[in-house]
Amino acid sequence: MMKGKAWAALTVMVAVAAACASPNIDRGIRYQESAGGIGPLIEVKEFELTVPVIRYEADDRWLSVAVAQHMVRHLRASGRRAVIAASDAPNRGELIVRGRVVNADGGDKNLRRWVGMGAGPTLFGVSGEIVLPSGEVVGRFADERRSTAGLSSIVTMERCVDSVAEDIVRQIVAGSLP
Repeated sequence: MMKGKAWAALTVMVAVAAACASPNIDRGIRYQESAGGIGPLIEVKEFELTVPVIRYEADDRWLSVAVAQHMVRHLRASGRRAVIAASDAPNRGELIVRGRVVNADGGDKNLRRWVGMGAGPTLFGVSGEIVLPSGEVVGRFADERRSTAGLSSIVTMERCVDSVAEDIVRQIVAGSLP
């Protein structure tokens, strides 16, 4: 009887570990329809990964999609019409957000664990622009975050990505981008 319970517990632990090992990112997205909202349709392209990702425990390719997904989520939460599209998909939005990951360092989890006090931070930064379908740039952005909250670089990177996306969306909604 104990063997059956132990097997069930092991199965659950493996499933949870597999789910936590890689963020829930759909890399096959070509274009995702808007959930409705107000204002112009904002199309957020996958971000370009322009730097090597270092000291990161998961597949680093998800970062290029994750920023766009988080931005779309925050735009929709603020009532805006927003879609995510692959970087090579045709432009369909009235405003197009395109960007680059310019800093991606998972940090040192051992320093976070044993030293604490801000040691071994995860760093994440992006830059980009908002353009009209004609190609005219109507705004530029750059943002960077660091996090030492959590031992896993997956968790700390996810926090940084979400925070950066939220900041950029806040600027878009307020119309305060240069």
